[in-house]
Amino acid sequence: MKRYFSVSILAMALALAAPAAWAQLDSSTDTEALSAVLGAGRVAAQIRSLHHVPSVGVIRIDYAFASPFSRQGEQATRLQIFADQNQGAINQLRRALRANPVTRRALAQQGIAVQRIEGVSIGSSGSLRVFVE
Repeated sequence: MKRYFSVSILAMALALAAPAAWAQLDSSTDTEALSAVLGAGRVAAQIRSLHHVPSVGVIRIDYAFASPFSRQGEQATRLQIFADQNQGAINQLRRALRANPVTRRALAQQGIAVQRIEGVSIGSSGSLRVFVE
């Protein structure tokens, strides 16, 4: 009995310490990623007023998906071009994420470095979906 209890405690501790599972960009998140990158300045203002972040989802935008209409890698390249052009707003977003203790803590608990964030979308409950390079 003690052995099973010890194993279950260890499994729970490892699960709590594990960083967020990161998804890769796909056709369903491509438009949302583009909107989040281009709207980084607008979202920065909303980040400042968040008081609760129940969950954080992470999408990597540096890996592209293959679609029948484009060559592999075009989506990631296109998003990076837009991110480079919108760097001032992205820096504003990153400052807002660092300044809000709630978002700073939620991102740290998931092992997400703020300097990698290119865009954020906020769900109705305050959940964050961050797009990282």
